[in-house]
Amino acid sequence: MVKNIFFRLRHWETWHYLVKYVPIMPVWGWYCLRARSLWFFTPSNPGITFGGFEGEGKSEMYNQLPPGSYPRSLFIEPTTPFDSLEIQVFDQGFTYPFAVKPDVGMMGFMFRRINNRDEF
Repeated sequence: MVKNIFFRLRHWETWHYLVKYVPIMPVWGWYCLRARSLWFFTPSNPGITFGGFEGEGKSEMYNQLPPGSYPRSLFIEPTTPFDSLEIQVFDQGFTYPFAVKPDVGMMGFMFRRINNRDEF
């Protein structure tokens, strides 16, 4: 139990999002007032939804980066039949184990390590 507490204290990505965002709310409020906009940071990166703050897809960001500067990825439509999906994945050179995650995620939500065909 103590080990778990120390792990969570050292790994901020496991903290509840409010613990991270509440302390910056006064600063956010100040910048919103100065810019006269809730989305004051969008002009800093207008090519990404909300300036990259939240809700942008990985594919949206990867399309703006040079090849090789991000992990090898394959974006799959949810309606793709499994047989076709399996062919696409292995044609791209992926082998077990590999990771799957949604295009738009939140702190590891829906991340899965796929070890074999049954898990896939």
